[in-house]
Amino acid sequence: MSRYDDSTIAALHEALDDEYRARAAYSAIIERFGPVRPFVNIVVSEDRHAAALERLLHQAGAPIPADRWSGAITPPASLREAYALGVQAEIDNHAMYGRLRGMTSEPEVLRVFDNLASASQDNHLTAFQRHLDRADAGMGSGAGMGGGRGGDQSRRNDQGGRGRGGGGRTREADAQGTMNAGMGGGRQGGGGRNATADSAMTGSAGFDQGGGRGGGGGNRGGGGHGWRGGA
Repeated sequence: MSRYDDSTIAALHEALDDEYRARAAYSAIIERFGPVRPFVNIVVSEDRHAAALERLLHQAGAPIPADRWSGAITPPASLREAYALGVQAEIDNHAMYGRLRGMTSEPEVLRVFDNLASASQDNHLTAFQRHLDRADAGMGSGAGMGGGRGGDQSRRNDQGGRGRGGGGRTREADAQGTMNAGMGGGRQGGGGRNATADSAMTGSAGFDQGGGRGGGGGNRGGGGHGWRGGA
């Protein structure tokens, strides 16, 4: 017989399922992309979060649900998308703990909920947002360098063609300059390569289980960032 009421147990179960899913998702990203930050750090934190909730349930004599997410999450196609999903996941996680606080009056449960919400908001979200900003800045920088260098090459070739004089030679140099400008833009990673990268970043891959990290009625369900899993 648990010393917690049904509402408190339901809140703990929802929170634990949420932490299980985050742990599985970040583990899947590491398996696909290697030991990349901040996932290698945050997955350890998610494990500690789950253990804290399991400990509360155990001490209260309440059942501990099985982890239904381990090995059931498909990671996104790119790290940039993984960072973006991490940002949304931590936003939803913080909101979930705020909602779950209204389901219990147990002091130790409220304290754990507050600690986990703070870690999500102040540590995990900050780390994911920083990496997402860097990824976006890198994409923008690549496009700018490619376009700028290609344009400079075009101007140099045009000037060289006009300087040599002669109608035929000038037309040939101008044509060559146009060809070189296009080649220059392509070599420098401009429009073509970045368009391909943008397409890969915004593909359909993601943690899509028809639910987000706590966007509503429970178990990271009802919207949010969309975790993909087989559970």
